[in-house]
Amino acid sequence: AKGTEVIKQGDLEADYFYVVQEGAFDFSVSNGMQVRQESKHLESRGGGVSFGELALMYFAPRAATVAAIEDSVVWVMDRQNFKSILMK
Repeated sequence: AKGTEVIKQGDLEADYFYVVQEGAFDFSVSNGMQVRQESKHLESRGGGVSFGELALMYFAPRAATVAAIEDSVVWVMDRQNFKSILMK
């Protein structure tokens, strides 16, 4: 649904990889070092793109916040299946 945050920057519970079937998402990064956090818009992406792989591959916190900017459909893959496919 529009406005839904699929990934939250800094989240350590990174268990899923996402592939966009249809819709659009906004990618942004916040500077948490300042007293007043500012969010920087990175880009918007539509159908056919994927996101979430860095945190799965490197056990790192999520690098950006990803939010739906319109009603969207995504395919979700868990960490185990994602890594299994990478090893093939």
